[in-house]
Amino acid sequence: MTLTESAVRCDTNSVAHRERRGGMAMILGVVVLIVALLVAGILPRLSRAKQLAAATRSSSAQPIVTVAYARRGDSTQALTVPGTLYGLHETALYARTSGYVKRWLVDMGSRVKAGQAMAEIETPELDQELAQSKSTLAQMQATAELTRTTLDRWRNLIQQNVATRQELDEKQGAYDAARASASAAASNVERLTALKHFGGILAPFAGVVTARNVDVGALVVPGGNANVRPLFTLAQTDSLRVIANVPQNAAPSVRVGQVAEILVQELGATAFIGRVTRTSNALDPSTRTLLTEIQLANSTGRLLPGMYAQVKLVLQRVTRPMLIPTNTLMLRADGPHIAVVVDGRVRIVRVTLGRDYGTEVEVASGLPTDAVLIVNPGDDIVEGTAVTIAVPTSAH
Repeated sequence: MTLTESAVRCDTNSVAHRERRGGMAMILGVVVLIVALLVAGILPRLSRAKQLAAATRSSSAQPIVTVAYARRGDSTQALTVPGTLYGLHETALYARTSGYVKRWLVDMGSRVKAGQAMAEIETPELDQELAQSKSTLAQMQATAELTRTTLDRWRNLIQQNVATRQELDEKQGAYDAARASASAAASNVERLTALKHFGGILAPFAGVVTARNVDVGALVVPGGNANVRPLFTLAQTDSLRVIANVPQNAAPSVRVGQVAEILVQELGATAFIGRVTRTSNALDPSTRTLLTEIQLANSTGRLLPGMYAQVKLVLQRVTRPMLIPTNTLMLRADGPHIAVVVDGRVRIVRVTLGRDYGTEVEVASGLPTDAVLIVNPGDDIVEGTAVTIAVPTSAH
């Protein structure tokens, strides 16, 4: 055998060896693939079988529930209600007599002192009437003086037995009538003089003119008619009052003299401090609220009458309410219910709710004593179901 033939034979053997190794690898890969497919098919079946078994065991076991407990609310209650600011005194000023506006002395926004003149009214008709009444008074006084002199003369005649008693009585009656007429005329003069004084509109108290509805030359008539506009509107602003409506559930806790915080959004977060000065002592039947008045100082003038405000009151509770977690409620068509655990079994109880605080809610009635409340009761929680209690979320 030559060297060349030997080399060829060696190459042939090497190729055959490689072919055998490739075939074995292919066979091994096919086997691995088959095993993987078998495993992929068997494992899900096993998993589903385990889940079915667990579900079967769970359905036969008691539901495990998490429970919570009711607690007493705080002894104080923070209440915030809307309110409206008013001047401590606010009034509309009308004319007391007919006439024409001669001039006005203050305008809208003017600050006035008590007794300050605000306008002058010319009263020509009243002036004439006053002059006439004074003349009538003088006439009545003269008549009364004449009848008095006549009466004195007839008294002398009676003493001399010249006149009769009847004649004296007539003179006495004439004098009494004349004196009464003079008195009536004097009262009329006083009345017209007082009306004349009303020709000047004076400020009844110190404050700010919030409206002026007259101008020079305007005809004004006495107020009291719904169609008569006021000449001025005046408000006292150095002290203000806030009118708020307190709901019925907090009304028994409102006390005269207690502190109130007044917040006006446009003036920032700074609270203005006032005190409750009075209440209506009766609830409005239409709103079931207690009308409450709070007074506060306003020396800086930052607060304006008519502003909307929030009134914050800290009230002492008459009775501390019971609070339960909101997630223990079961809302049904016939009202709110709770699920409680009694001797290891579920009992469904209807309750009446009070105020809602978000995570907690007041229970006004229906809550059993020392109730163990089920948290997030599901559809499987029905009356009489036996349950197992997990660790409580809270205990009080």
